[in-house]
Amino acid sequence: MDRTVRIDYMAKVIRSGIGCWVHLYHDTRLTDSYIGNYSYIAPETKVQNTVIGEYCSIGPRCMIGLGYHPSNLESTHPSFYSTKHHYSQGIDLGVIESQRITIGDHVWIGAGVIIFDGVRIGDHVTIAAGSVVNRSIKSGRTVGGNPIMTISK
Repeated sequence: MDRTVRIDYMAKVIRSGIGCWVHLYHDTRLTDSYIGNYSYIAPETKVQNTVIGEYCSIGPRCMIGLGYHPSNLESTHPSFYSTKHHYSQGIDLGVIESQRITIGDHVWIGAGVIIFDGVRIGDHVTIAAGSVVNRSIKSGRTVGGNPIMTISK
């Protein structure tokens, strides 16, 4: 790992790539992801199955990549549809449990933001604190709310 990378106490990096001049603050988790050069993830943020661009600022207590639980089956518990877990019944129903999230360059994600699987966020986007991102965002937008709405273009 490059010496310009700073990973604070209790931060975890699992099967992930890290660019240069990156800072992962305490209690962050980066799983099956990549974070680009000059980006940081603030404390207590969880990121999975995500590609993060360069010069991104990700606020504290965000949840990025939550996975998917189908609501049209007998149960939403993974033992009924997943083949990835030890408690699985081994039945492959073809459920896609997670989809890659893409975050462009120069993106600012405020505190407490939730980003659903499969979302694509363009370059130069600002996401207001506490927002729930349930769809893709075009470059140059400022968005906020639950669900998100465009604040400015």
